[in-house]
Amino acid sequence: MSTQNRNEAGLTRRSFLAHTGVAAGAVSVSVGMSGIARATSSTTTKTGIFVNQRGGCDGLTMVAPVAEAAYQSARTNAFGTIAIPQPGVGARDWLDSKFALAPSGVAVTGTVDMIEPYLNGDLVFVHGAGWVNQSRSHFTAMLNMEHGVNPGVPLFPADGWGGRYVLRAPDSGSPVRGFAHGNLLPTLLRGAPKTSAVADAANLGFPGPDTLTGTIPTAPFRQHTISKSYQATPRVLAMQAAEAAFSTLAELTAVTYPTPGSGSYPDTPFGNALANTAAVIKDPNVHVEVIHLDIASWDHHQAQQPNTPGGVFYEIFEDLSVSVGAFYQDLQAHFGSSGVTKYLMMIFTEFGRQIAVNADLGTDHGYGSVFTAMGAGVNPSAGGSGGTVFHEFGSADLATSFDPLNSDALDITIDYRDIWREALENQLCLNPADFAAVFPGFTPRVTPPGIIG
Repeated sequence: MSTQNRNEAGLTRRSFLAHTGVAAGAVSVSVGMSGIARATSSTTTKTGIFVNQRGGCDGLTMVAPVAEAAYQSARTNAFGTIAIPQPGVGARDWLDSKFALAPSGVAVTGTVDMIEPYLNGDLVFVHGAGWVNQSRSHFTAMLNMEHGVNPGVPLFPADGWGGRYVLRAPDSGSPVRGFAHGNLLPTLLRGAPKTSAVADAANLGFPGPDTLTGTIPTAPFRQHTISKSYQATPRVLAMQAAEAAFSTLAELTAVTYPTPGSGSYPDTPFGNALANTAAVIKDPNVHVEVIHLDIASWDHHQAQQPNTPGGVFYEIFEDLSVSVGAFYQDLQAHFGSSGVTKYLMMIFTEFGRQIAVNADLGTDHGYGSVFTAMGAGVNPSAGGSGGTVFHEFGSADLATSFDPLNSDALDITIDYRDIWREALENQLCLNPADFAAVFPGFTPRVTPPGIIG
């Protein structure tokens, strides 16, 4: 919200929380509202970036097994095809001898896309991953995944697994430990200390202009008034949310943000949010441990059109791939070769799509999908030779890899919690002894899959 364009005479405590985009469930911070300052240099330098592809991303289109006859046949019917064709020999689309990236994930010119970090060994795709359940409901799948509990749990915990992680991870000492791009804190981050929702980081400010000719400067005056009002409030959720809001204001408003659409970032909500995420990471006086972003609308039941510019899958995947590529280049340009050590980006979805194309040339709700990891420590077994499509489903064809209950979707052979275990313990400073508290009731593999070292 711009402090230059807002002058609301009747700002209340309730409307303050709404304007700052802070969820009422934000937990308290350890600094007083009158003494908030920007962070000093932190000993914890890595930021976890969590990107949610809401809607059920079709992993078999995003990272397509183009060399399999079963795939090409299943994605073609009397009404047409949505199969990703095999790229030409030597094309950048190829990920290995079996899988290729969907066409819109590969930039027409230049190298600003997911392929660059993949070829550098800094990005890995994990196929056949997800939440092990038999529900194909968006609501149920997202709720279980973000709370981090097993299927069938009658009462969900109040917090999310990300909130439990931040609560147990070493505190960097920053006034703000996390934030989510958006108007509401996602379920995943509920319970995280010093964490807020931020609708627009680049224009974050207290409602009311800083100066108004002939009158009191309204923004500082209102902030002082709200602070005094909340000092008398019992330490309930509203008070906690106010504290998180003020610390977020102090921490994030001093960052220099790029002009929307500048550099290699697309001028889209996701592209601009990721550009602002990069600006926060590059600021030497700010350290945010966790940043959450959504890129929604992956529920493509009809006219999926992954090979056609303007098609729904084509456009959204281009936005994701080019934005991620621009972020990768941005951090490398700023920090040099150490840029990749500043973050771990995890991209995930609640479930995949069915293997066969439907009569509307779309795909219906499925099971396993693709998870993506980018940053230091990914793909430790590749020896620096490039990225990997990590998968454990049948190597012959998709006929050996069906969802065992419905036989119409890709099986989940890698539980998403085993991926997060490696991410949190190996790169994001979680003590292994605390993992069971982050994902209660889950028994991890005895031998981890080896995706993130």
